[in-house]
Amino acid sequence: EEDEVEVAAAAEVEEEVTDLPGAVKGVLKRALVVDGVIRGLHEVAKHIDASKAQVVFLAESCNEPAYKKLVQGLCLEKNVPL
Repeated sequence: EEDEVEVAAAAEVEEEVTDLPGAVKGVLKRALVVDGVIRGLHEVAKHIDASKAQVVFLAESCNEPAYKKLVQGLCLEKNVPL
């Protein structure tokens, strides 16, 4: 059974990335697997404020102006790419 798992993992082929959104999606997917992604306004704000964030992605579907303003302001203050 372990051999089957190893073969399945080896058979998984990296997708060819041809655009920036595809590359970002792939990196986020891999980071999510190793708990390298912080989600949610409260947790994100804490990490930005503590200067732990390396980059922040704000969803286009975020329709709350106060949330956008908070995240944008924190990123600007701490020099975190948004």
